[in-house]
Amino acid sequence: MPVIGGGMSRMSSIVPTQDSLRFTILSFMFASRKNLVCSELRIVMRPEDYEKLDRLELQSFLTSLKPS
Repeated sequence: MPVIGGGMSRMSSIVPTQDSLRFTILSFMFASRKNLVCSELRIVMRPEDYEKLDRLELQSFLTSLKPS
């Protein structure tokens, strides 16, 4: 799934890429609890958006979603 809605729509000042990515992940996770959506979520980003991500924070977010 591509991360969309930031560039040309000028939404990046309202919903930064990092937050958009988190919303996508959470939406997938919650939808998958009800019914299996697909076997994996693959996110595609433009290289310049990827470079701007706080990848350590994103890893921490993903780790916090794992069941204990």
